[in-house]
Amino acid sequence: MASLVTQPADVIKTHMQLKPEVHTNIRSTIAGIVRSYGAKGLFTGFAPRVTRRSLMAAFTWTFYEQLVTLIMQYTT
Repeated sequence: MASLVTQPADVIKTHMQLKPEVHTNIRSTIAGIVRSYGAKGLFTGFAPRVTRRSLMAAFTWTFYEQLVTLIMQYTT
């Protein structure tokens, strides 16, 4: 959910960082993205971002569960 909400801001930020001479303010950046790619352009890269975050969360929880199991083995 958070990725869906913050994706447009990240796309706008990235465009402004890559071409600061073209994208001088947020309003013109949004207009340029929508003009070039449509409203969907604000969500470019959403699927890879969600995939990456999901994999990171899965790895973190797996690591945590294994660590807790290991600690429980040595403390009991």
